[in-house]
Amino acid sequence: MKKILALCAALALSVVMVLPVAATTGKGSATQFTAAYANGTTTWTCSGVNVANKNVIKDNETCVISGDLTGYVAGTYTGSPYGYFPTLGTSQWNSDYNGALATSWTITLVDDLNGTFTANIAAIYP
Repeated sequence: MKKILALCAALALSVVMVLPVAATTGKGSATQFTAAYANGTTTWTCSGVNVANKNVIKDNETCVISGDLTGYVAGTYTGSPYGYFPTLGTSQWNSDYNGALATSWTITLVDDLNGTFTANIAAIYP
């Protein structure tokens, strides 16, 4: 959730929960996590998984965004590591799991048509 630079400041207000998941025969690990934080006039409530193995470190997560959604636009946004994100302009993504800066990220925003947006996030880390 603190993905984007401006969201990093929200980390101080966030609640993050990490639950280990069984690792596959020494080939890496998958750790489930949750996070919730305020970002300006919105609240991001997220859950995801951090995967780490010899080939990749990545997060896949889903966030429900509520509050004042002015400026949010459904679509797919990417960065490597910088990219455009509605309401923030040029920004980067930091892991909601451990705060690491993503080398690349994709966020798909979906208008839930009920006063919330869903962000589907995939991010790769060094």
